[in-house]
Amino acid sequence: MIRVFTKNGIWVLLCFAATFNRVTTNTEGIGNSFKGDSDRAALQQIADEMKELVQISDQRRKQELKEADERKEWATSEQDTMKAVSDGVKQVAKEISGLRSTADRTQEVEMAEKYSSEIKAMQQQVSILAKKTEELELQNQEAMKKMELLQHNFSETNQRLLELANATGKLWQEKEAHETNKNCTKARLMELTTASNGKKYYFSDTSKAGTWTDANDWCENRGLYLATLKNQIDLDAVHQKTKTLNVNYWWWWVSAKSEGNGEDPDYRWRDGSKVEENMWAADNYNAQGCVAIRTAKNSSLYSVRCNDNSNYFICELPIECY
Repeated sequence: MIRVFTKNGIWVLLCFAATFNRVTTNTEGIGNSFKGDSDRAALQQIADEMKELVQISDQRRKQELKEADERKEWATSEQDTMKAVSDGVKQVAKEISGLRSTADRTQEVEMAEKYSSEIKAMQQQVSILAKKTEELELQNQEAMKKMELLQHNFSETNQRLLELANATGKLWQEKEAHETNKNCTKARLMELTTASNGKKYYFSDTSKAGTWTDANDWCENRGLYLATLKNQIDLDAVHQKTKTLNVNYWWWWVSAKSEGNGEDPDYRWRDGSKVEENMWAADNYNAQGCVAIRTAKNSSLYSVRCNDNSNYFICELPIECY
């Protein structure tokens, strides 16, 4: 915990220790739990708190600098006032000393009495101003020391936050690698078929017909993805394989899905890439919603309603699992 003293005597507490403890606890939790999206939210909250902490520290440092400048300006103003008073005293003394003739002695005494009280008041004001100037100088020196300490703590905080960010990033990478290895292990246990394009696929049997969402979930729960057939070579390889499975009539879900509207369905594969127009069957590019291939037809893509629950599906082994 760091204390910072301001001009008005208020202690402001910057609770860096509490924030560090929370960040460290969340970071260790990521390494032990690996719970998916909740970890992403926790990491985002940590990053937001880090950013806020740096902003608060920087604002506090700027405020201290501003207050130091204000004190310097006040001291300069007071010094100018002191000089003006001193000059006034000298002028009064000069006027008094100019009255030399005998005839003017009475007037000289009267003027001395008149200005005596004013001179004393001015001298007292000069003394007070000198004392205040000395106090302000001491306060300014103390403020500079505190500002230097704040700057030092600010630098240490930034370094600590950088270390925590690096540690968090490393843990996240380790988590993703762990999840990838776990998913690949599950995927390799499936009965995969290598098609003529060299890629490995899983072709569902007749007991697993369902909607596009059913198919997508089934594949991902086993470390696989619905097949992405970006080119004619992959499409031909998979279509040819379905002809050997004795299900000539059936449709097979693939990963492409509509991301647009009725006027422009904008079909895209799982990785976000656009489905090429030359891969569609003739007059079949419409807003049905999802995409399938059909064994009994030619090697093309067909637009199909996503809630059609009678279609088979084709999963593929992710490239990172080869």
